[in-house]
Amino acid sequence: PSGGNSANSIIGNYIGLDAALNTANPLGNGTYGVYITNGAVGNTVQNNKIGYNGTLGAGGSGIMISQNASGTNVTGNTIAFNVGEGVTINTGAFSNNIGTTGQGNLISGNVQDGVHIDGGLNGNQPNSVVNNSIGLNTTNGALGNGSNGIDITGGAAGNILQNNRIGYNSGSGVNIDGSDNIVIDPGNIANNQGDGITITNSNGIQISGYTISYNGGNGVTITGSNANDGTQDNGTQINNCTIDGNTGDG
Repeated sequence: PSGGNSANSIIGNYIGLDAALNTANPLGNGTYGVYITNGAVGNTVQNNKIGYNGTLGAGGSGIMISQNASGTNVTGNTIAFNVGEGVTINTGAFSNNIGTTGQGNLISGNVQDGVHIDGGLNGNQPNSVVNNSIGLNTTNGALGNGSNGIDITGGAAGNILQNNRIGYNSGSGVNIDGSDNIVIDPGNIANNQGDGITITNSNGIQISGYTISYNGGNGVTITGSNANDGTQDNGTQINNCTIDGNTGDG
């Protein structure tokens, strides 16, 4: 869907693989499994199997939401083994929901990030990533994404991460770079190869109620060229979390 289109539904499809889930002979599309752009509003992407989309060298995503598209609800999908990210939100897309309190997604085994949110000051109309399994399989075993579980960068401010289970990713569970006022509410981040959460050059990050355990780096890393001068990385709050068993610092 693109500009001028609204309230489209993409439900119960096999996108990039057949109904038999034949992983030995995938049928991926060349760029995106689902592409929502140019101000498209109020779309639903639900209960689909989306895999093997994208092309080596050119990238691609299971789901791409861009160019001021808003109000898309992405729930109940399996988004796996795509060549780029599982879900990409960029260029000012806002008020999109990747999972809800009632139904999340499984976003695992993708070559790059599980969820990548890039650019656009969305603080008044944030995107949300809620109740998803990112880097896990259906039995909570390892099916990590090739980079970070969730990556927020390029000034993508004000987004909400809530009640996600994030594990076994090759980078950090959550990576925040140059993006302020991100809210990370109760959930679990464990067994990632990098940090549980990495925060770089970002202000006003709120982390509460998370269990952050057994990651290959630190539980939480906060860095920035002026991290202590009141202009960068100030105001990060970590409350009521359990942070243990990480290879580096808590």
